[in-house]
Amino acid sequence: IVRKIDDLGHAADRASRGFFLLQRALFTLGGFGLTRILTGSLDALTNMENRLRLTTESSYELEKVQRELFEIAKRTRLSWEGVSEIYNRAALSAKALGIAQQDVLTFTEGVAKAAAISGAGTQEARAALIQLGQAVASNRLGGDELRSILEQLPFAADVIAKYMTATGQYGEVTRGNIRELGQEGKITAKVIVEAFKSAEGELADLFESMPTTIGQSLEIARTNFMIFLDEFDESTGFSDKLAKSILVIGQNIDVVAKAAVALAGVFGIALFGRVARSLGEFTNGIRANIVQQNTLRQRLLSIREATAAKTQAIVAENAANRAQYTQN
Repeated sequence: IVRKIDDLGHAADRASRGFFLLQRALFTLGGFGLTRILTGSLDALTNMENRLRLTTESSYELEKVQRELFEIAKRTRLSWEGVSEIYNRAALSAKALGIAQQDVLTFTEGVAKAAAISGAGTQEARAALIQLGQAVASNRLGGDELRSILEQLPFAADVIAKYMTATGQYGEVTRGNIRELGQEGKITAKVIVEAFKSAEGELADLFESMPTTIGQSLEIARTNFMIFLDEFDESTGFSDKLAKSILVIGQNIDVVAKAAVALAGVFGIALFGRVARSLGEFTNGIRANIVQQNTLRQRLLSIREATAAKTQAIVAENAANRAQYTQN
């Protein structure tokens, strides 16, 4: 039990250092956010990285994709969670379908811009984008997913219809007959991704012509904060250390309870004496602090008076010099 208590002590020490880093981060941010929000954001970043690991083959590739998704979120003024969710759903099936990773990133940015162009609200856009990502993952857009796209992201449906018309394989495709193609299973993941790839320039031009809303500006600020938080976590390892420390303490809570009961009996009497001594030291410290402040105040007053006298002497000397110059 002594060894376990020692391990818990080390874990608590690591947790204390983690909380100290957290305190410094909050001070750096000027009090922006609360600890609960900060730790929740760190958990969200960790979950995002865990999902992206399923679609990447190395740490370098993971870091590259994550940075690109952050940049896409800023360029499209969409939440970084929504952007990463679109990418993750599409990328899970991309390799099996022969779709390049860069094409999936282009598709992600394209559908995010299409959401803004369609004028969908935040919740509606995210729901429709998830449906579109699911369609790519299942290699088919139809049924409820297609109906959701037509209702909430009509411009995205237009992009797909325009591309299918341009291929010449499906005749004239419009919003009216695209449902039939969806039911026949002809709107595959390859068609969806290629449609947004071919419309990249058009989407960029239309998106740039749209004014930025207050909500979109806040999303950009939030994404920048998450980038800072991600870099802070990577440089300090704060979330990993804190989580492991709390886990060790939580798994050994029975040891903590037993040790607390034993220590209470041993140190109970000594504790009162220690508290009394602490109160006395605290009172004496206050008195000493008052004396020290009075001494410092007298020193500052003396310095101020000496400085004033020296300043007056310099002013008088300058006046005498000017008088002499005038006489000369």
